[in-house]
Amino acid sequence: MGKRFTNPEFFGQLGQPLLVRLVEHFGPEFAGQGVQPPDGGLEEKAYFKELATIGICKKGFPSGMSDVLYGIVALGNEEGKDRLLHAASHLGILGEFGHTGTCEHFALQFFLAAPDAFESKVHESQILARSSFQVFGSGNASPAGTVFPTPSAEQLRLFKADVDEWVEQAYRGQERATEIEHYETEDEHLLLLRIGDSAARQAVVEGDTFTYHHFRPARDLVITYAPAREEVRINGKGAKKIRMLRETFGRRFFGNPDRFSVRDPFTLRPLVLRGRAALEVTPGEGIDGITLTELVQETDGDPAVKMHLRGPDLFELAERENFQLFLPRCRVTGAGFDVTFSGDTVPRQFFLREGNGLRQARSSDVAALYRWMTDQKFRKTQNDGEANDESVGQD
Repeated sequence: MGKRFTNPEFFGQLGQPLLVRLVEHFGPEFAGQGVQPPDGGLEEKAYFKELATIGICKKGFPSGMSDVLYGIVALGNEEGKDRLLHAASHLGILGEFGHTGTCEHFALQFFLAAPDAFESKVHESQILARSSFQVFGSGNASPAGTVFPTPSAEQLRLFKADVDEWVEQAYRGQERATEIEHYETEDEHLLLLRIGDSAARQAVVEGDTFTYHHFRPARDLVITYAPAREEVRINGKGAKKIRMLRETFGRRFFGNPDRFSVRDPFTLRPLVLRGRAALEVTPGEGIDGITLTELVQETDGDPAVKMHLRGPDLFELAERENFQLFLPRCRVTGAGFDVTFSGDTVPRQFFLREGNGLRQARSSDVAALYRWMTDQKFRKTQNDGEANDESVGQD
């Protein structure tokens, strides 16, 4: 049990009236494990304290209630609230919510109003927490975007069968069961796949016995498709596995395994050519300021030498110390930035790798980041003189 669920202050953020309803919702589960929940008529502070005491006990909260509390933590922020507001509007229940509670308070309200939709949004938030992707574009991207209907159950079944077949061959017939879940956000489609990874052995202690458990851990893979940009982002490890996912997605949903064959949609040349001017932003486009904080450069020799600079403002440092930031006979292969988004005071980190590597702090940042990257030519488009139509070769 997380420490936050043993702290009365955590429950204070949710408020007693909603917590009483939450406890009543799991009343049978409390009774089933022989735990007496606190009396809803207690004074507020005493009620929160008794709930925290249950969190300390060995039996603790029913597992279902624990899942809800963890879900509240995952969605109890401004981004989570925005997603729940969108879902509430879609479900026609927006009028049931007040506007004065905390983000955590709103998340609990949503659970009580729509438990199944809440669980779906929690799973969605776990997917969106992934921040490191390899990105593949389409050589036939349309400026108006692509119409992409919600995948059918049959399409998902066939997609899963393809992945299962590949995993069976890759792992030589060992466990290969996969699960696949589809989520649709405001402007993207998300596919979550769970597959069995390579077998592992781990030492465990059971009572006074020391032994080893042989097991196959699960690995989550995420595919994000943005119809507006005709682009696939894949979160996972292994060049062959990523290639399989890219080709399978294209084949099953577009009838073409090479649909997403643009393997280097990003370039860092604007930093070298234009320096600090490449970090300029357009007012009203969602970003107030950008600072260069990381720079990775590599020599062309064999073996190559990699140099990694970090600092609060590398352009300012180079100007102050009068040294050359971009080294001769070196390629810039990665750059990190502190990005201050409109309405925020604390910047979030963003890393771009030459080719197709992207790491951003939050999925909701993507739209504003892409506008900036397109404006400043960090992102290649078909309208550019340097438009990239290079297909993916052998991984």
